[in-house]
Amino acid sequence: MDIWTIASIVFFGAIFYFLFFKAPPSDRVFTAESDAEVFHVKNHLEANGIKTYIKSRSMRRYHPYGALVNPSLHVLRIEDKKRALQLIKDLRTGIDR
Repeated sequence: MDIWTIASIVFFGAIFYFLFFKAPPSDRVFTAESDAEVFHVKNHLEANGIKTYIKSRSMRRYHPYGALVNPSLHVLRIEDKKRALQLIKDLRTGIDR
């Protein structure tokens, strides 16, 4: 084997290892097609003490064919993710906590 083959195997092996064993946990808790939906959920979570931030807000205005990426809501603290998901579930089913 030549050096480029070995280097390629090592490189892709390192990426595989990182993605499956060392990647940080996802902090995304909600995604929707419209900014209004994401802001509604954001306001609900923050009213319940969970700090959040939005990614990919209003991306459709940057692309002529519409949205390629929907806006998504993320928690600042990964410890809040489980509670945030429960609050979102309750919000969708009409339960007020």
